[in-house]
Amino acid sequence: MLIHKENEISIFFGDAQSCPVERTATTEYKNFCTDLVSKLGCSVLVLQDQIHSVTGRYLDAEATFSHPVSIEETQGDYLITDQPGVAVGVSTADCLPIILFDKRNKMVAAVHAGWKGSLAGIATKTIEHMLKKHFFGPADLHCYFGACAKACCYEVKADLIDQLAEYSWKNQVVTNHGGKFFFNLPLFNKLHLIDLGIEPRNINLKFNECTICNTKYHSNRRNGHSRLCQITAAWL
Repeated sequence: MLIHKENEISIFFGDAQSCPVERTATTEYKNFCTDLVSKLGCSVLVLQDQIHSVTGRYLDAEATFSHPVSIEETQGDYLITDQPGVAVGVSTADCLPIILFDKRNKMVAAVHAGWKGSLAGIATKTIEHMLKKHFFGPADLHCYFGACAKACCYEVKADLIDQLAEYSWKNQVVTNHGGKFFFNLPLFNKLHLIDLGIEPRNINLKFNECTICNTKYHSNRRNGHSRLCQITAAWL
């Protein structure tokens, strides 16, 4: 079980071994998450019903939880909190999990960034929501990328390439091998964050392995099993 501690936050980067239970609305999955809360040492774990949107939720001091685990009680693809012990998480199996940490105000966000949400600007929407709650500068924000489908394996169709037209860095995030297109999802999000003013040195890619070719992770592309996901979660 990998728990990374830095900058006054803790981040859990799950994999297939630490997250072996299918994500379903079952007692088994809720029991697994409850046990995970105990192992992580946080007080609450919140996971949303992810819909590949650019919407999310802010958990403030008034947020109440009747159980240590809140699963799919709301829809959205990012969660933000400044409440100590409240772990905000996302489930992924090829999409990119991003953790954002505002060091100035001690505020953390978990972002589910698939290709659809990434192109729609979910990183921007999350940061805008964070700024509505507390002001901070680009140098205050630290970013951590978890495992996702990477350019070595992430083959995409031409219609996705067409949707990149508005981005100045489009030619940096797509490669063509033998007439097949491969999308660099983490690089797209890194360049997007840099374009927002985030310092490159504050974007941590240490945990960004490929879920498709690295069998330690669940991958929809590789195993076709959409309900097996790893959890990435962060808490103060």
